[in-house]
Amino acid sequence: MGLDGVELLMATEEEFQITVNDQEASKICTVGDLYSLILSKLGELRGVRCLTSYTFYRLRRTLIKVLGIQRLQLFPKQEMEIILPKKGRRAQWKALAEQLNFRLPELQRPKWFSRFFTFGVLFWLVGSLLGGVIGFFTPLFTWISVILSLIFAWGAYRLSEPLAVYWAPEITTVGEMTKEVVRFNFRKASSTVKQWNDDKEVWESLKRLIVEQLAVKPEDVVESACFVDDLGMD
Repeated sequence: MGLDGVELLMATEEEFQITVNDQEASKICTVGDLYSLILSKLGELRGVRCLTSYTFYRLRRTLIKVLGIQRLQLFPKQEMEIILPKKGRRAQWKALAEQLNFRLPELQRPKWFSRFFTFGVLFWLVGSLLGGVIGFFTPLFTWISVILSLIFAWGAYRLSEPLAVYWAPEITTVGEMTKEVVRFNFRKASSTVKQWNDDKEVWESLKRLIVEQLAVKPEDVVESACFVDDLGMD
């Protein structure tokens, strides 16, 4: 399949939130073939839109557009470390969240820092309170120490933000990231995902995509039209 065909399939997948594998793509010769494939895919989801699929294609489209990541690199089992290396990850993650308009999982600080930070703050806080209880510290000194421990915790957390470049333990692949994004944005995704319950609507949308992608006349887009011979697809 040439570049025109790949771009058309990408647009189709994103428009209808479906997946077209290589074997299925190789069997598409006419507009009718693609239309029938879309209907069969939507039939599995009709009435119950797959939010994970919708979110994956939205995430993939944004990664391609904003960060310039190649489409072939973006599949559910792809490791996040490969597509978003640590260098520049924080800036890229922020840009991605802004373009998606979705809340993304926060990047994590190193495990050693998290453990040291948690232990240090708890030791200080508990020590201050315990010292006040047993009378080792005066009440005033106890509360001052508690307040200082909280200020230290806030300051250390903010100052350590540049260290937050790691994925959460449950996120290692693009597929796992997609599920987390759905979990964080379930209500918003549910309200924006498109339902395809009308075959005529599917046809008109597909026709529009073909006209835009292949620069052909609308009247030429009929089910019997061959993409290569009749519509000039490379």
